[in-house]
Amino acid sequence: MKKLNLWNVLWVFLLIVISGCDDEKDSSFEKPVNIEGKVEKGPYVKGSVVTIHELSEELTQTGRSFQANILNDEGSFVVEDVTLTSPYVLLTATGYFFDEVKGDESDGSLTLQTIADLNDGTSVNVNIFSHLRRERLTELIKSKNLNYKDARLQSQTELLTNFGLQHLANKESNKVSIVDGSDEAAALIVVSSTLLSMSDNSIGKFTNLLSELGQELKKMVYFRQR
Repeated sequence: MKKLNLWNVLWVFLLIVISGCDDEKDSSFEKPVNIEGKVEKGPYVKGSVVTIHELSEELTQTGRSFQANILNDEGSFVVEDVTLTSPYVLLTATGYFFDEVKGDESDGSLTLQTIADLNDGTSVNVNIFSHLRRERLTELIKSKNLNYKDARLQSQTELLTNFGLQHLANKESNKVSIVDGSDEAAALIVVSSTLLSMSDNSIGKFTNLLSELGQELKKMVYFRQR
């Protein structure tokens, strides 16, 4: 009986320790971190604006936001010493970009967004794939009660399936860059260029097309037949 009581005490103690470790992980964003990455349609031009909004677990904005500018012609940005209480963020980038179809700077400004969990790392890229899946990811969390990890994988798989690229769904979209030299990078370049060409290189038409595709994916309407 004494041994049983001792094991019960040890079991309770272990639960407390594990719980304490979880709490420590949750509070890890209450200290400054650097958030960096790239914004790419083609690469966004130097001076373009990147805004980072902190999100709750339900992906609603908490009111905290931080801003930075694109630093170079590779579309790189960094926001230093950001203190967050939640690991979830919405990145919004607005600016001109290198138009790979015509080989010159775009004729207009484009806004792209991505949602990220900084538990996966504080390097976050903004691109066409991460932008298109954003509405569906949010829908799965808010309406289907999925956790972020499951919603991210499902929304990414559904998006890439529309393009016949479901075999590339395992790599997080906002970890992909067009200069990676990977299969995911090649797919991103092809899809991004094709969608721009379908819009006659008009930034207005391209913006509308991205919005339509995002809404169709949110409602789970397959658009591969376009």
